[in-house]
Amino acid sequence: MVKSSIPPKSRPVSEILKSLQFCWFLGHALVLICSTLYTVLGFSSLYYVSLLGVIESFGIITYQHFILHKNKITFNSVARNDNAQYLGLALLWLFTSRFPFALVPYFMFSLFHGLIYLKTTLLPHVCKWNSTNSKTVREISTFVHTYNDRCMHYVGVTELFILVLAILRAILWFPNSWMVLIFYSIFMKLKYESSKYTKAAFAQWRVRLDGLIAHPSVPLPVKQMYTNAKLLLTRVASHNITTELKLNSSKSH
Repeated sequence: MVKSSIPPKSRPVSEILKSLQFCWFLGHALVLICSTLYTVLGFSSLYYVSLLGVIESFGIITYQHFILHKNKITFNSVARNDNAQYLGLALLWLFTSRFPFALVPYFMFSLFHGLIYLKTTLLPHVCKWNSTNSKTVREISTFVHTYNDRCMHYVGVTELFILVLAILRAILWFPNSWMVLIFYSIFMKLKYESSKYTKAAFAQWRVRLDGLIAHPSVPLPVKQMYTNAKLLLTRVASHNITTELKLNSSKSH
């Protein structure tokens, strides 16, 4: 899961409600509520408000990491930061044509981040509930522990599926589709370099496609195209963007 620097703190409820951490939580709550309503009602405004919630929550974490914690800000450090990647991606979705499926990974992140914040901060300090006196807190803990890895696997698969949709939209010349494809491909390359779930999703799809393409009914030209595409992707995967940027930066100095 995307790492969060939101630590639970023992302090008055009034301070919690005024904190950056609570604003971060509200961003995730906004994503959950508005993306659900958008799925049901289809109002475009709900799509954009969902993205604003994403920008709020991931923007706060990125601000905390680079500004409050005074981590060095370089192109390489930003490119390697998961939260900065998802913040940049949300800005891309905000200023391009609607891509509803793009909300799915953010919904999954918000669900688990929201539950964890409820369990560690809001319920203990506002309701005085904890794992010893509340079944709700125990059920949240069990749910998060049981489904966190599975959820991240689904995020990896979903993001790969979004890449396929982006390619199809570019082929069909949807508005802004080629720009989206370029930037989203860069995002996926960065994710492939850093996320075991993204690598697992690619490996899973490769195995399934290998089986489908190997079927005798598939024409030879299609098999050759698939082989060439796989070789190209293998060469691209062998290059590490952030490592090469770091090496080039070192040489320039």
